[in-house]
Amino acid sequence: MWLTVLLCVLSTHLVPRLTNAQVATCPDLGVPSNALRNGDGITVGAAVTYTCNDGYALNGAKTLHCRANGTWSGVPPSCDANCILSQWTEWSGCSVTCGDGVRRRQRTVMQEPSGVGMVCGEIDDLMSCKLRDICVPGPFHRHIAGHINCSSADCDGFPVGSSRITHERPTQYHAADIIVIVDESSGMGPAHGWIPSAVSALEDRLVNASFGMITEFRNHYALVGFGRARLPNGSDAFALPHALHNNAGDTIFTIDTFKQAFDRLVADGRIEDGYLAIEYALRNITSRQGKQLLRLGELDIETHVILISNEDRDALQPYGNRIWRSAIKRLVRRSGATLHVVVDQQFHADNRLALGFDSGWLAYFAGDGGLYSTSYHSSSLGHGYGTTHRDYTAAAFELGGTAWDINMMEHSSDAVQSFARAFVDIAFKYISRHQQPCSLCHCSDNGRTVQWECRRARDQLECHRQEDGFE
Repeated sequence: MWLTVLLCVLSTHLVPRLTNAQVATCPDLGVPSNALRNGDGITVGAAVTYTCNDGYALNGAKTLHCRANGTWSGVPPSCDANCILSQWTEWSGCSVTCGDGVRRRQRTVMQEPSGVGMVCGEIDDLMSCKLRDICVPGPFHRHIAGHINCSSADCDGFPVGSSRITHERPTQYHAADIIVIVDESSGMGPAHGWIPSAVSALEDRLVNASFGMITEFRNHYALVGFGRARLPNGSDAFALPHALHNNAGDTIFTIDTFKQAFDRLVADGRIEDGYLAIEYALRNITSRQGKQLLRLGELDIETHVILISNEDRDALQPYGNRIWRSAIKRLVRRSGATLHVVVDQQFHADNRLALGFDSGWLAYFAGDGGLYSTSYHSSSLGHGYGTTHRDYTAAAFELGGTAWDINMMEHSSDAVQSFARAFVDIAFKYISRHQQPCSLCHCSDNGRTVQWECRRARDQLECHRQEDGFE
């Protein structure tokens, strides 16, 4: 027994107990660049929390714990740089001295983003401006000197100083390039139905106005679909915009084969980006932009882009997020095109729901029997899907085009007919607006010359009085 007691005593003194200093610890993690660490403990159960300095975003776990086996619950996070932009510059002067122009402001990237850091916003911004809204000389007209007898009424009651008049006469030949860009996402099926008949009616109006009358230079059409397609296995595949072709494989065609291309549209996608589709269309579909000289005379080409979608942008990396509204606006302007949008955006005017608006704030309202009425009125925007107004409606107005409510396709048959009729009429007005003639009379007012000049008002040409030396 004494031997047992002795062994126990020796055991107590010879085998040390674990002290607090000998408890398992975790290695010191340090502090990542551009980060702050809260907590210095490295023993089991200790926790450290990381935050990033201003201008940086946390990439990884915010809090780590020291585990019983002496390891941390994860690796330290990094702090990735956010984009930092300078302040906007002052707005520039108007780009033109007469008519419609743009003002520009810019800002620069002071810190490029990295990792999960915030991406840069727009660095170039445009705002429309207007100086002396007079359209003489018009961009697509010839001017021929002639003589008529100006009356006193022509000079607003002032004596007639001269009978010389300058006629603004349209060029002899005209044609149109019309690019129709259509959302192929699911739910768009009912909104597709009106397109072929509307395009056919527009062609009839153009031909009756002598557009596309030359065999070699008929009116041209193109059809672009965009959206996300679903693969047979049920997964999503990002579908880039694509030009639809007629039976001959042509992606630019006349009205005769438009329906062949239209029949290739689908309505089974889920995600789409209209900006990507506009960029694709204007960079890949060759339009006959500007004025071309023929042996028969001058040919004017009007390019118009019609975007039809029931959603806002789904801007996905690596494609959509790189396209900003300012870039799309620049591309449309450089292409010499006019943008029209048919989108999920309600419009109100005179306490009524409107079919749409043009850029001169002329509202269009559905009427009985498929007719429509108009009224000049400031637009009051109603419900719009997501960022539709910012993405599409505002861009169309800023580019001098039109915007329409696609939800009218779900109203009565009279409303649908009113919508289609109004859309065709206004599209025709925009395409043919440079054909209207106007004149200028010189009149005298106590030694000053009073001129009647051709002035653009609400996208139409009207004659207005202007005095020399005054704007």
